Amino acid sequence: LIILSNKNKDKNQTKSKIFIGKGVTFDAGGLSIKTDDFSDMKTDMTGSALVLGLFMYINANNIKGNFVGMLPIVENMVDAKSFRPGDIITAYNKKTVEIIDTDAEGRLILADAIAYCKNYNPEYIIDIATLTGSAASIFNELAIVVMSNNKQLTKNMENACNKCGEKIWELPLWEEYIEYTSS
Repeated sequence: LIILSNKNKDKNQTKSKIFIGKGVTFDAGGLSIKTDDFSDMKTDMTGSALVLGLFMYINANNIKGNFVGMLPIVENMVDAKSFRPGDIITAYNKKTVEIIDTDAEGRLILADAIAYCKNYNPEYIIDIATLTGSAASIFNELAIVVMSNNKQLTKNMENACNKCGEKIWELPLWEEYIEYTSS
């Protein structure tokens, strides 16, 4: 986990604006190896690249504030030490997770990074990831997909996207999804 901060801190602000960027340097799917062409899986670190670029911009322009960047970096390959379906791991927040599909590594590193954010008193957390090909298949890679529990922040993102011609679509966070996370 690489942690970035800005050099021009605002000592009057007690809360941090946190940006997390998924950084899977290559994703073969682990033991649940991908079946399609995955030669582009080196781009699974785009979230981390974007957050790094954001912090380069913030620091180059001396933007004042309390900004924290988190870059969880991994590689998901087949190896003798690979996690196996059925393995149970303990996450940073001490919750246990049963591995069903080893191609869900991005969700695990993002969950750990989000849990680690509590050390930085977050005002909000923005997580940037190439999390699922399903979103791309819905929108043909023409839109940013967002899931949020902060309506005002989502509205601000929509306004910014409208100004620069970027399409954005909010997916729901229904409570019924929670039951699918039990095992």
